[in-house]
Amino acid sequence: MNSLKWLFISFALLRCEMLFSAPITPYEEVIPGTTRYPINVSGIIVSSQCTLNGEQESSVNFGDIIIQLIDGIRFSKSVPFTVSCPDAFNGEQEVYIAATAAAFDTNVIYTTNSNVGIKLILNGKNIEINKAHNIDWRTSNRLIAVPIKNNVNVTAGNFTATATMVLNVR
Repeated sequence: MNSLKWLFISFALLRCEMLFSAPITPYEEVIPGTTRYPINVSGIIVSSQCTLNGEQESSVNFGDIIIQLIDGIRFSKSVPFTVSCPDAFNGEQEVYIAATAAAFDTNVIYTTNSNVGIKLILNGKNIEINKAHNIDWRTSNRLIAVPIKNNVNVTAGNFTATATMVLNVR
């Protein structure tokens, strides 16, 4: 009985192999009454090869800032911000600023002076940090950093802040 079972299994496997190993030519009937037609697909896969700031780090130095004059408008500085893509690139992009938020405002970048933060303005609009913002890489984009203070006494001294700009390609 066991040998008969093995013979049946072997025959079934051989039969399956024979059914699926035969090459099917174009337009051959696969199921009676149906016809198979080939579909040809082609294309080129490329990376976006877009670069942000020429793949260089950006730095902004505010120099000396007078505490009493910090108003979220004065002392603004341009942040180097360029996007370069090959002419063939046709996608959409967004920029994402990853940073720790100041305790007094979640849309302001934290600095080492807890009562001073950095607000960012992209193409004339205040932007939220840690959120993606659409950009048009074909035009000139402008990013501005502006010191902003909490409504308390700000102590004099140095401050630093760090953020990471990410270019998302869609």
